[in-house]
Amino acid sequence: ARYAKEIAKYLGTNHTEMDCTQKEALEIVPSLPEIYDEPFGDSSAVPTFLISKLAHSQVKVVLSGDGGDEFFTGYDKYWNVKMLQALRLSAKMPDILGSLVDKVLSFSLNDGAYRVRKFSQMAQHQNIFERLADVATGFLSTEIAQMVKAKKRSFIEDIFRETQKDLLKLDSVSLWMYFDAKTYLPEDILTKVDRASMYNALEAREPLLDHKILEFVAQLPVSWKCDQTSGKYLLKEILRKYLPQKYWDRPKHGFSIPMRKWLLQDLRPIVEESLSEKALNEVGLLDTEKVLKVKKYFYENKNSNPYRIWYLLVFQMWAKRWLS
Repeated sequence: ARYAKEIAKYLGTNHTEMDCTQKEALEIVPSLPEIYDEPFGDSSAVPTFLISKLAHSQVKVVLSGDGGDEFFTGYDKYWNVKMLQALRLSAKMPDILGSLVDKVLSFSLNDGAYRVRKFSQMAQHQNIFERLADVATGFLSTEIAQMVKAKKRSFIEDIFRETQKDLLKLDSVSLWMYFDAKTYLPEDILTKVDRASMYNALEAREPLLDHKILEFVAQLPVSWKCDQTSGKYLLKEILRKYLPQKYWDRPKHGFSIPMRKWLLQDLRPIVEESLSEKALNEVGLLDTEKVLKVKKYFYENKNSNPYRIWYLLVFQMWAKRWLS
């Protein structure tokens, strides 16, 4: 907030701040199934809804910067693609080794074992897009197959079937950016902003997603999007003309919430109610035993991943509201 205020002062624009209380944020959670109409797991939906509500009180249309990360290398993960590049060689990994690791660590909730198992499963995928999908998800595809009482289908294959051969000619960074542009951007980021804004009768516009901009950027070499130290190189060079470097040359910060604290304290009654044996059996979409095991592990281990519980909670709340 401090940097935003300083930038507004430098540019001479109006600046509005909202000091959000924990109570205000938590009150949004039970309404998420109504707001999103689907099991939407991005926790930043909560602050996005609150900022949309505040904006509507003063304006009717807003501009959003979505697309800047996906098309100008704004995420740190684009710097970790060497690992994925190495996984291209995973076809040489003996199938029996991958299967053995998978069985030994089957549905293990230990964080260290989970990372090993995730790497093992990624290595067994022959399809690079399936590997990217496993990196991006909170649950392994094998876990989902065990946990969800429905036939599993690979939506990744459906999305990339027609373009897969051409895409494999791209460098690793461009390949991952394209993957995000086809999945994460429309299914998460844009859905989040659209539902939160429209629920508050606010029109959100996305200038960086203008097709002329995207067609131009797609032709640029990766070196114009990220230098040797950080992403968004081209955007930063443009900003250099208008803002002092101290305002934009800073680490990236997400729009996050104190997830672990909420789930351990204020949201725990909702978790216990929604992910109880009775509630899970009534809805009947998730394997009760597996979900209870994940919940038990979270509350007994301080280093467990809170977002796995959050995803299950959001899914169960949605299912109870619309399907039961």
